[in-house]
Amino acid sequence: MVIIMMTKLIKYLIIKLMKKIILLIFLSFFLSEIQLPLSDFDNQAYADSHKKKKKKGMKKEKKKGWKIDLTNIVVKSNCLECESIKGFIDPDLIDRDIYIMLHLWGSGERGQTKEDVDLQKERGGIKTGTKPVFYNNAKCGKIDEGWAINYTQKRNNPAIHKGIDIPKPFGEPIVAVANGTVIGIFENSWSAKGIEIMLRHTPEQTGLPFWTYSQYTHFEEMPNFEIGQKVSMGEVLGPTGNTGKRGKESDKKKKKRKKVGKKRPERRPAIHFAIIYSEVPEWSSWKRGIVVKDGYWMDPLAFYKNKGPYKSQEVKKLSKKEKKISIGYKKNDGSFVPEDTIKIWPYICK
Repeated sequence: MVIIMMTKLIKYLIIKLMKKIILLIFLSFFLSEIQLPLSDFDNQAYADSHKKKKKKGMKKEKKKGWKIDLTNIVVKSNCLECESIKGFIDPDLIDRDIYIMLHLWGSGERGQTKEDVDLQKERGGIKTGTKPVFYNNAKCGKIDEGWAINYTQKRNNPAIHKGIDIPKPFGEPIVAVANGTVIGIFENSWSAKGIEIMLRHTPEQTGLPFWTYSQYTHFEEMPNFEIGQKVSMGEVLGPTGNTGKRGKESDKKKKKRKKVGKKRPERRPAIHFAIIYSEVPEWSSWKRGIVVKDGYWMDPLAFYKNKGPYKSQEVKKLSKKEKKISIGYKKNDGSFVPEDTIKIWPYICK
């Protein structure tokens, strides 16, 4: 009888011990997962998590302009294919200011702040006054939203337009502006950019004295490319679309539209085209976009200049004549103008 009771007691203690072990394993896994905001940072989620904790102090801080401390945030890449491409480094090695410059996150409670925009301007995001001139007066499509214009009215916080928009019909082929390598393809369901592809160009591929990165967004569908795939100048990247979250409508336009009883029109199809450059070859990939070490914004029209300056602050000082930039292009028959060009417009010209 005693032996039976002892056996039952031992079984009970073993079961209880096993339950505790399982619970400890679960808690250990759970605790490692809740560190995600530090290892795979989401700006808004991080900000929201602080709202409850600092509810009393937030009112005072909001008046001063509450900011997120980005210095201790750890970021990681989820692009395994990127690791075999030249220049790739861990995204955590890239300065946090570059993430702000690229608008991959903002330092404010609600995203981007005026200080963030000032940083973007310091790193090239300023108006330069350049104008495109196409050889033989070709028709290549007009820019309807220019480089570095104020975009605050279209967003819920301070913003500038970090690229140029060229409207074209749905399905119009978007082409690679130079030989390069595909380093990023993003669906961007969270942002105004929509479907995006990013190409990396070496100095030899563009004739420029630095590494450049061409960005194309708003595709109608996901590009049919692989990360690491080589592309040729003029190769079709995908069809023009209008993907991405719509911008905020200005009060003036809204009032005018409502006065005549019209609905807000659908977002027009267009390409958003941008250029980033760096004097060093290192870059990385994060879940929200490509990150370029020591990167700067370049006026997309300055990309087509055959000689410097290229820095926006210096381009701005050029004469009106010097700001007229000759741009090469691809024709419907597949030929290029001029024949020896190594950089072209992102659309086929007539």
